[in-house]
Amino acid sequence: MVMDATQHPPATRRFTSDEVWQMVEIGLLHPDEPFEFIDGQLRYVSPQGPRHAGIIAQLGTVLVFAYDTAFQVRVQLPIGGIADQIPEPDLAVIHAPAAIDAPHPRADETLVIIDVSDSSIAWDVRKGAIYASAGAPLYWRIEVARQVVVVHQGPRADGTWSDMVEVAIGGELTLPGVGAQLALARIFDVGRR
Repeated sequence: MVMDATQHPPATRRFTSDEVWQMVEIGLLHPDEPFEFIDGQLRYVSPQGPRHAGIIAQLGTVLVFAYDTAFQVRVQLPIGGIADQIPEPDLAVIHAPAAIDAPHPRADETLVIIDVSDSSIAWDVRKGAIYASAGAPLYWRIEVARQVVVVHQGPRADGTWSDMVEVAIGGELTLPGVGAQLALARIFDVGRR
């Protein structure tokens, strides 16, 4: 088809979350493909560098030991219940589901959602807005290069947060639900134990 100057290119087709799950169900998309579904579009996620992966592994281990069996630490698994969005944060802590085949937890059912931002800061800021509008009580965005955690609390329906604070490498975070303190050095000092 040849387009002349008066024709416009076709509009982009946006999908719904239900359509994406149907694509997975029929095999059009493989469930292990590295994608996130954000704002009605599939976005393929690039492979993780060693530092990014190391922080996820280190923090995941710390969280599993900090939380008992009443909680579940989820690593790179979907958050459900958000229209036209299927974000997969690097980590999330939820109350343990009643059954292994329970639906993906909603953002407002999490204790904390965590993303490690290395080359993906702008993308993770967008995801933070999605989590806020979905009612996530707490979002940690770990900035690898600056060695800070941006703590977001007080979600608002418009996708903003009422409280955002940066915690630097010498600081501590309070683990929601258990009240234990987590020194940021435990997150960033991967391989020094």
